[in-house]
Amino acid sequence: MRVHRATGARRIREAKTAIRDGRYEHAVALARAALDPVREACNTRRVHDQAVQKKAGERDQEERWAMLTQSAYALFSGAPHDDFGTTENFTWTRADAIAAVATAASLLARLEDLP
Repeated sequence: MRVHRATGARRIREAKTAIRDGRYEHAVALARAALDPVREACNTRRVHDQAVQKKAGERDQEERWAMLTQSAYALFSGAPHDDFGTTENFTWTRADAIAAVATAASLLARLEDLP
């Protein structure tokens, strides 16, 4: 697991460099990739799929984190994909890239407290 977190952290560093270089879409794509170890460690897909079956007020804390993680992943997936009629038209600003990288970095940091 430690290797996966290190890979995620490297992707965050690369994303920060991409922002500095004005490559905002690339930074968002790297933020998406940095979420991979989070999604694996927290079993996000399974927990998310379970959580969407419930009303928001009935979700426990783990399910709420899974909802955030999966939603961020889905949003950031627009950067590396050019799906006809949708993501092909996405435009990523500096503020978008900063928000994506900060979100991914904070979710990655949460792994430090997991057993």
